[in-house]
Amino acid sequence: MKMFRSSDLPKLLKAQPGPCLSMYIDTKSHPQSSNVAKKRWQKTFDEVDSRIKRNYTKHHARFLLEPLRSMPELLSKPFPDSKGIALFRSFTTAGYYPIEEHTSPLTAVSDTFHLKPLLKLIQRQERYSALALNQRCISLYRGGRNAARLVARFHADYGEKEVKIGADHHAGGSRLVVPRGKLARDIVLHFRPVKRVSRFLELAEPHVWKELRGESGPLILVGTPFMHRLYRNMNCYPHLSKNGVLASLPHRARTIHERAWPIAKQEQLVREQGLIEQYYEAKHRDQAFDKPDTIAKACIEGRVSTLLISKEAKLFGLLDRERGKILAKDVERDSFGDDVLDDIAQEVILRKGAVHVLNADAMPDSSAIAAVFRW
Repeated sequence: MKMFRSSDLPKLLKAQPGPCLSMYIDTKSHPQSSNVAKKRWQKTFDEVDSRIKRNYTKHHARFLLEPLRSMPELLSKPFPDSKGIALFRSFTTAGYYPIEEHTSPLTAVSDTFHLKPLLKLIQRQERYSALALNQRCISLYRGGRNAARLVARFHADYGEKEVKIGADHHAGGSRLVVPRGKLARDIVLHFRPVKRVSRFLELAEPHVWKELRGESGPLILVGTPFMHRLYRNMNCYPHLSKNGVLASLPHRARTIHERAWPIAKQEQLVREQGLIEQYYEAKHRDQAFDKPDTIAKACIEGRVSTLLISKEAKLFGLLDRERGKILAKDVERDSFGDDVLDDIAQEVILRKGAVHVLNADAMPDSSAIAAVFRW
């Protein structure tokens, strides 16, 4: 089995032939001993095998589960900073993904993969960018809930007559390095005229915009008030955060993330509050509903623009993707089925809608699902 990257996760939304097996395992509570891990995994393996055989032949069950026999070795060596692991298996897919946020253990056998814990990641809802500024260097970082990484770096070359900036791409364009001038390498800080610093920012801005193009997360500035003021006057990115880090920090990913993530998290809460207000405004126009059956039919018709679902709630069953009907099932007796809220969310994403997973107390109504319709 191969390890999925975050860029691979949207591919799991596509239709898969045969049953789709999804497993979420808590690696923190999983035993490190190889013998104990094998025994516990064998018990889980036998339960999944029994569920699949209720609807498919022994040959199909053996084909699906064979790649999972090597999982005890993987589980005995958990990934750094991960709290769990998600397994996905169908007749055409076999892979796993380390999860950095705690999720409840789950096993589902259905016609699609269970992706509810990963929807925020798939839709980049917790993604942000941070731009660290000083007179000699600009560093662009991209991060999420748990970490940030360097995307591009620009150095100033302050000559006697003009300010220069040159680009040199490395590692497939993931890092942009601009050569520094002699003055910029000095240990002593040189305070330069405002026009020269502004010129450096003007030369770097097209490169910054190129890296941010297509992003929708907030851009958080990190630097002195002087650098904030200069950059805000020439910024082209539409999602520049009003808040920022008013301090000149070392350009290190971990340091930047520790100061930028609380601001990005607050931006996300403000965005969620805006979604609630948008829902109530649409409800007055009869364009928002909270009935699962109504929303299920509308999502198949492509009428849902924004979907809100509860993180904790579950509605076990299957979604009829031709008629848009919910086929309720008994979770205790039926082995084939999954959370219908997750199925509806995936259909909305495939039809270019937006899905937001909220805590139960943040939902606009008592229902576990709410939607704003396009028409």
